[in-house]
Amino acid sequence: MNELSRFQFQTEQNGTNMVSGRMLHRALEIKTPYRKWFPRVCEQNKYEEGEDYVTSDKKVRRADGVHMPYDLHDHWLTLNMAKEICLMQHSDTGKRLRKQLIAKEEARYRAAEIHEKALRMCQDRLSAAEAENKQLSAFVTAQKADMEEMGNLIERANNALIMQKDAMRQQNAKIDELSGKVRRQSSTIRKMVPKVEYYDRVLDAPDTYCVTVIAKSYGMKGWQLNQFLHEQRVQYRLHDGWVLYAKYDGKGYTRTVTCIHKYNDGTEKVRVVTKWTQKGWQFIDKLLQKAYGMEGSDL
Repeated sequence: MNELSRFQFQTEQNGTNMVSGRMLHRALEIKTPYRKWFPRVCEQNKYEEGEDYVTSDKKVRRADGVHMPYDLHDHWLTLNMAKEICLMQHSDTGKRLRKQLIAKEEARYRAAEIHEKALRMCQDRLSAAEAENKQLSAFVTAQKADMEEMGNLIERANNALIMQKDAMRQQNAKIDELSGKVRRQSSTIRKMVPKVEYYDRVLDAPDTYCVTVIAKSYGMKGWQLNQFLHEQRVQYRLHDGWVLYAKYDGKGYTRTVTCIHKYNDGTEKVRVVTKWTQKGWQFIDKLLQKAYGMEGSDL
C-alpha cells in the first residue's frame, strides 16, 4: 500500500506543499527518538526554520482525557526537504517513500494545471457570453427604438395601419426570441461556475472496485466481506478505513483513490479510500472458494 495515504499534508499560503516530520520519521522506521533525530538532521544538513520547515506544537492528552503539562513538537517539512531525508537513509523504505513524494508532487502540479486550464476555459466562455449579451441588449434597444418610431408613423399614417400592426407583431416576436436567448445565455453563465470545481477534483480510477460491489457479486454485504478479510488476517482497521497487513501489501491488490462523499445536507467531503484492483478481486475470490466454496460472477 502507498505509505503516503496515512500521511498528513498541508499547503502554505505561498502554495508550498508540506508533510509532517513525525509521520516521515515513523514511516522511515528510524530508531532514534524524534526529539533527538530532527535537530541532528537539521544541524548536519543546514536546514533552516521558515525556509525548509516550520514548527508545530500541540497539546498531548492522556488516555483518560487529561492534558499533559508539555507540548508535542512536530514540524512541517517541504517536500524537497522530505525527499532529501528519504535519500539520506540509504534504505529501500527511504527510496520508496522518496519516489512516492515525487509522484505526489507531480500529481499536485498536474491537478493545478488542469484547474488553471479549466478556469481559463470558463473565463473565456464567460467573456464570450457577456459580449454576446451586450450585443443582444444593444439589438433589443435598437428594436424598441424602431417600435417607437413605427408607433409615431401609425399615428401620422392611418392608411398604413394594417401594415404597421403586422410589422409590430413581427418585432414583438423577434424581441421574445431574443429575450429567450438572453435567458439561455444567463443560464449558461451560471452553469459554468461549478465546472471549475469539477476539474479540481481527482477522479476515481476506472479499473478499481469498492468492497460493496465485490461483496454484492457473492450475495454479501460490504461489511461482511470486510469482516471476512479481517478474520483471514488480510486487512486490519485503521481510523475509518481498512489497511492490508504487510504480508499482502505491495502486491497490487489495492489502490488508493480519492472519492467525493455527498451528505444529505448538500455538503461534500473529499476522502482518500482504498479500492480493490482486478488482481485483488481474484485474490478475494480464491479466499472465498477456499473458505466456503463461493464463486463470484465475471471476474
